[in-house]
Amino acid sequence: MVQYQPPTSQIVVMFLISFILLGYQVSFEFNKAYKNKRLLKLFGIVVWSSKLDSLFPDYIKIYSGHYKQDSEFGPVSALGNSRQYGFYAVRFFKGNKHFTLFKSTRMEEALSKAKELSALLEVELLDR
Repeated sequence: MVQYQPPTSQIVVMFLISFILLGYQVSFEFNKAYKNKRLLKLFGIVVWSSKLDSLFPDYIKIYSGHYKQDSEFGPVSALGNSRQYGFYAVRFFKGNKHFTLFKSTRMEEALSKAKELSALLEVELLDR
């Protein structure tokens, strides 16, 4: 057997990369004046903020969607040849354009976020 001890620097770099990947999060911040921001967070602490260019909505809608993923190869293929996912998305609509803000697998969570945004921006919420 070959015994190999990786250098300490390699271990430290791999630990830092995995630490960053585990705590990385992108979120949006909306306010009444519509000065929106895209936030890059690391374990809940904002490390980067930039202006978010999004359209001011005519209305907000909760969109339900389903998609199917084929799994012809790999370990999932032994369980079946496809998997289905369901989600609910909160979207801003301006004419025929939309901007997706939030996705969840739970309708209650998406509905509460949409109601908060609708009240904040004073825009109509279409939930059905």
